[in-house]
Amino acid sequence: MPRNKLANRRESMTFDLWHNANRYHISYFADATGIKELFAHGAKVGSDADSALATVTAIISIALQYGVPYDVLEHAALKLEDGNSAELYGAILEAIRLRSEEHTSEL
Repeated sequence: MPRNKLANRRESMTFDLWHNANRYHISYFADATGIKELFAHGAKVGSDADSALATVTAIISIALQYGVPYDVLEHAALKLEDGNSAELYGAILEAIRLRSEEHTSEL
């Protein structure tokens, strides 16, 4: 499947997410067909944790642009017994989905 190339300039939505007492800055781009790209930062810039988070979100973005459904990526996240996300990956994807659904319903 070919990659859905994004425009060089695109509007993004941003918000802060608190997870395990840490704040993360999240940014994502969605078009009429769904979420296509996301970025996240939160740890000290240049730290291993910040680099790992940037890499994970880049991999998610590439998967989305190659057509992997968002719910498949979200379903892969570890869940607690109560259904909440067990780790940051899932918490970010869940928060973006909820915000994207709210934004879409406002249009």
